[in-house]
Amino acid sequence: MKDKLELLLLLSYVKGIGPKRMEFITTKVNSIMELKERFTEISQELDNQTVENLRKIMNNFCLEETILKYKEKNIKILIKEDPDYPMLLKEIYDPPLIIFCKGNVELLKNLNNIAIVGSRKGSFYGKKVAQEMGEFLSEHKFTITSGMASGIDAWAHKGALEGEGSSIGVLGCGLDIIYPRQNEKLYREMEEKGLLLSTFPLGTLPLPGNFPARNRIISGLAKGVVVVEAGFKSGSLITADFALSQGRDVFAVPGNIHSVLSAGTNKLLKDGAIVVTKYDDILAEYNVKYSYEQQRGDSDLTTVEKAIAKATMGQEFSVEYLVLSTGLEISQILSNLITLEINGLIKKVGFNTYQWVGKVDF
Repeated sequence: MKDKLELLLLLSYVKGIGPKRMEFITTKVNSIMELKERFTEISQELDNQTVENLRKIMNNFCLEETILKYKEKNIKILIKEDPDYPMLLKEIYDPPLIIFCKGNVELLKNLNNIAIVGSRKGSFYGKKVAQEMGEFLSEHKFTITSGMASGIDAWAHKGALEGEGSSIGVLGCGLDIIYPRQNEKLYREMEEKGLLLSTFPLGTLPLPGNFPARNRIISGLAKGVVVVEAGFKSGSLITADFALSQGRDVFAVPGNIHSVLSAGTNKLLKDGAIVVTKYDDILAEYNVKYSYEQQRGDSDLTTVEKAIAKATMGQEFSVEYLVLSTGLEISQILSNLITLEINGLIKKVGFNTYQWVGKVDF
């Protein structure tokens, strides 16, 4: 396995050689030495530019120095034969033969993995949903995977880091490059409490062409993909398409029909995506039992307060919505909302509109 890892590491630096060509080459040779010996034969199956790129890398590749760089940065290199290689990723068509990991590699063993993705320009509502959903699922031991982008991705990671399931961030560049720069703090937190993963070697810049490949890995690592907010041309819809082709579930959060950030998610719902109107919809899809009383442990809440909590699940809500969803009398609801507000569990955000602000495990 050592020889194959070294061979794949070298090939990962060659422009023009992706998973398919890596697979082809590794069926012909098992080591860098064999590659050099059979270079002429293998070159006949490659285009001229790729052959030239391969020749340059082979002539300048210092194996010991390269491996040392990864060790110094605490980056683990995994190939498909490695027992730590993620099982879900093995299931997809044309899985990456080599991946680079920094952080808690044990997270790759959790088959309860959900991807949460969305727009880089997420609204306040979208970011809050992503954070709360990430934390809720993570506290139920789901690992949350996303793309480390600004907006929805970043807030999903932030929420997930608060729970037991933690989070995996898939990069469209080398693990030595922080992109976007404003996510540096999150990057450091993911190194410490989560996992950063890339199919690109050190030094790879975040070029536009890298991100569809990254999106394929995000969906490949998960059993389901939740799209929180996305426009018609959002990369999140590409991730959803990959998920469908990989046999994964696709979820979508409904949005304002007047918002461009909801155009993509609402279309997904129209096309048959699983609707998420409260966070435990995802648990229900995978037959994970959820008990509000057991998870919250709030024996002091009244029956009406628990009914309000179950009905809202952390979302902004109106008094009218509670009347319709709980069947309770408006007088009961109003008196309990006052108590919840006094106790700091909710706050008023508009006329007859409230939001949970306490530490609530939704």
